[in-house]
Amino acid sequence: MMYGFGDAAAPLPQSVSLMEDLVVDYLQRASEVAEERQRHVRRSSAEGARVKERDLLFAIRKDSRRLQRAQELLEVFDEQREARKTYAKDHEEYAKEESR
Repeated sequence: MMYGFGDAAAPLPQSVSLMEDLVVDYLQRASEVAEERQRHVRRSSAEGARVKERDLLFAIRKDSRRLQRAQELLEVFDEQREARKTYAKDHEEYAKEESR
């Protein structure tokens, strides 16, 4: 991750440790906010007690850059899922035609 943002290929161990601490802390805080929202919105809902995508988006809503990037990644994920479905369907139809 650090190399991708312009650091040396082999950063100092102290730098790696600091980055790890920062990332873990951020993810823990975002997860706590998402979990709290999930509890508040769906206390006894039939949806269950799992944190959903929208809960995580809520947790990062004030950081417009991260929110926009997360939404872009979710769109790409949906596009890939649809492409896999289309590929599987086309592959299945092709296999049926070949077996005739």
